[in-house]
Amino acid sequence: MARKGESIFKRKDGRYEGRYIKEYKDGKAVYGYVYGRTYSECKKKRNLYLSNLHIEKPKTTRRIKGIKTLNDLVVKWLESKENIKLSSYTRYFNLINQHIKNDIGMVKVSKLNDEIVNKYLQSKLDSGKLDKSGGLSKNTIYDICNILKQVFNENNIKIEMIKISKKIGTGKSLYADEKKRLVKSLNKTDSSITIGIMLSLLLGIRESEVCGIRISDIDINNKVIYINRIVSRVKSFNTRNKTKLILSTPKTEKSIRILPIPDKLYNDLCKIKNNYNDDNYLLTGKNKFMDPRTFYNHYKRFTNQLNLNYTYHDLRHTFATDCIDIGIDYKTLMELLGHSNITTTMNIYVHPTINSKRSFINKL
Repeated sequence: MARKGESIFKRKDGRYEGRYIKEYKDGKAVYGYVYGRTYSECKKKRNLYLSNLHIEKPKTTRRIKGIKTLNDLVVKWLESKENIKLSSYTRYFNLINQHIKNDIGMVKVSKLNDEIVNKYLQSKLDSGKLDKSGGLSKNTIYDICNILKQVFNENNIKIEMIKISKKIGTGKSLYADEKKRLVKSLNKTDSSITIGIMLSLLLGIRESEVCGIRISDIDINNKVIYINRIVSRVKSFNTRNKTKLILSTPKTEKSIRILPIPDKLYNDLCKIKNNYNDDNYLLTGKNKFMDPRTFYNHYKRFTNQLNLNYTYHDLRHTFATDCIDIGIDYKTLMELLGHSNITTTMNIYVHPTINSKRSFINKL
């Protein structure tokens, strides 16, 4: 079992094996491996290789000779983020190029003040969409403010920005009868796709995490499944395609977790474990992972047939709500969902059902 946050495992022969991503080719991660007699030895070797790697990142088109505009500071700030996840880097890159670069980014640093910055933020709230159809969401404005705040702080620029609160998504949970109908429909189709959907319904696993599950992550003997990687789509900087698929570690260290295999899925997973190689992916049965969009389309075919209007992520909300209804403690639920703090679990994923509310009311 890997220690928290590390892709290092103890092998059956007693040695430790460490895995790291060397590069991405055609949307697939190319892995490298190191070995050591002890955990510390293996970790040192792995870190040594990682320190010499340069994962693909977009290159700036010009070199900054002197700091004159806010763009100069923002580009400098972005270049300093070379060690963050590629998906996070892509998010920053897009926000800067779409909403900062040709707008407030053109303002000279010496001219920046509260009025200019807040007028810019307000304009984005009112009509910031690229197609001019309306304003940007508060979450997007929040992320832009976060970038500007970091840039201002690193350069000792005192700007009092308007307060933008990040909107917490709520999502929806399936009602008990809807869940039964979905499960019944899934059970009629014996496939890896239906098992993947059931894993999300019974364990709260994210769509991107299901796509990243390998056969080697399924431990039949100990009845557990390891969540070690995700499949995500990011902007492609060096290819003709606008985006590409990458394999990476989950969004946070807490998202790397070990989950118990539900009894309802044990026999199905045993069959899959026996029929495929360890390096095959659960959803495809091959050594190539499935695009999350393709997986989502499979899911929508089931829900559309049942006239159920739920996103894939709503399965995760349903799992959390079901856990609360059966009396699971919040700390355990937080770890099952892979959250870093209990607040996220409570504010976003817990939706008491009408039956649970009625139960409490009747006790008064």
